[in-house]
Amino acid sequence: GHRRYITVPDKIDGKIVSSIGTAAFAGQTRLREVILPKQLKYIKGSAFAGCNNLLHIDIPDTVVSIGGEAFSDNVRLSYIAFGDNSQLMSVGREAFKNCFKLQRFELPAGLTKLDGSAFLGASNLIAFSVRAGNTAFSVQEGVLFDSSKTTLVCYPAGLRGEYTMPEGIREIGTCAFAMSRITTIDLTG
Repeated sequence: GHRRYITVPDKIDGKIVSSIGTAAFAGQTRLREVILPKQLKYIKGSAFAGCNNLLHIDIPDTVVSIGGEAFSDNVRLSYIAFGDNSQLMSVGREAFKNCFKLQRFELPAGLTKLDGSAFLGASNLIAFSVRAGNTAFSVQEGVLFDSSKTTLVCYPAGLRGEYTMPEGIREIGTCAFAMSRITTIDLTG
């Protein structure tokens, strides 16, 4: 239906709900809040795409994968919460595309798969942060890099002005500067 508040049960017919299927809630424009099951493992592609009134989402610690475009076009989504024991390992392409209200994104400790396309069109994103223990990514001045700081993974599109690339960068990742408001990039760093 077109309800504003949905609680996905932990079990259905005695079976654990471990996955939110592809496009399961896509286009539910009235949806404001979803409570996800405690033992959820997978949020499939486009699961919540186009839920343009969804304001925030708490991702259960048990989730290991967020599929491509899972939360795309959630234009009012301003907060994505991960618990201290998050098991998230992978975020698909364009997972948070056009999440205009999103300003900050904290990468859980176990996250190893993510590229700049995940935040394509997140035009107010101003900073990334990385939880202690994450061995795949690092952050410098809000900009997301791989852990060795040789690849710039994603420059927050909401940052304005000039940017000087740090020394040692050998690669600029997919969609790393897409739709950014940057005016000048100095690559000589």
